Parts: sequence; C-alpha cells; structure tokens
Amino acid sequence: MEYHLPPMSKQEKKQLTPEGFEELKKELEYRRSVKKKEISNLLNSATEKGDLSENDAYSIALEENLANEARISELVDIIKNAEVIKVKKGSKTIDVGKEVKLKDKQGKEKIIKIVGETEGDPMNNKISNTSPMGKELIGKKEGDTVEIDTPSGKKEYTIKEVK
Repeated sequence: MEYHLPPMSKQEKKQLTPEGFEELKKELEYRRSVKKKEISNLLNSATEKGDLSENDAYSIALEENLANEARISELVDIIKNAEVIKVKKGSKTIDVGKEVKLKDKQGKEKIIKIVGETEGDPMNNKISNTSPMGKELIGKKEGDTVEIDTPSGKKEYTIKEVK
C-alpha cells in the first residue's frame, strides 16, 4: 500500500517589530541554552531516585522538556518566516510598530503600540495588528475617528497622535 502525505503548506509570514524579533531571538537562545540545561539537571536528578514508573519528578521534568522543545520549534518557525517591519519615521499613518494615542468620548486617553500578531500583549498595551482593534486602526491617521468592537461593546475613539 502506498501512502501520500499532503503537501506541506508554506507558513504564512508573520509581521514583527524589530524589538519583537529581537525578543524572540533572545527567548530562543535562552531556551536552547539555559532552559535545556535546567531541564537536563532535573531529569538527571529524577532518574537518580530509581523507579521511573512512579516518579512524579521525572514525569514533570519530561513534560517540561517536551513543552520547551515545542516552544523552540515554534520560535524557529516564527523567526525563519518573520517579516520584520521597518517603522516609517515621521509618517502619521498607523502601521505595525507605531505608538498611538487614543481618546474616547469621555475624554479618557490611552496609549497603545501596534505590534505583530505574535507580539500582542493587551495587558501591556501592545495590540496585535490582526486583533479587531489593530485591524480597525491600521491605515488610519491622526484626527480620524474609529469605532471599535470591544468586549464591553462598541467604543468610539479619536486618534490624537501617531508616533
């Protein structure tokens, strides 16, 4: 019997800011060197305890190793397929890498940074270009008003500054 594997799909290029690209490279280096050594030490320590079939420390270290290797593989793919965005200085059009000051109808201001999909971190005001807010803001300019779907409903913002 002959088996045919489906054709490998090309991984889509992910946009990253230069800072985000550097952070991913640092994380990869950390995981390949420091984290691997830590896990290796845990595995060695756990195997010294004898019977591995009921050794929780060994099972936990093994799971941690698998998770680390999976993340390394993911980071390699992201870095290999990254499209590092060159931020256009002086442009007042919102794009990946730009910092944006928004003002809502109540006069409350917030500053966010538009980042690539893998860099999104809303808790630190880093909004992915593929998020609903990011998609709505990309291409807009200072002075534009946008309506964005948020978890608490639609909100209207005026773009006060783009840098």
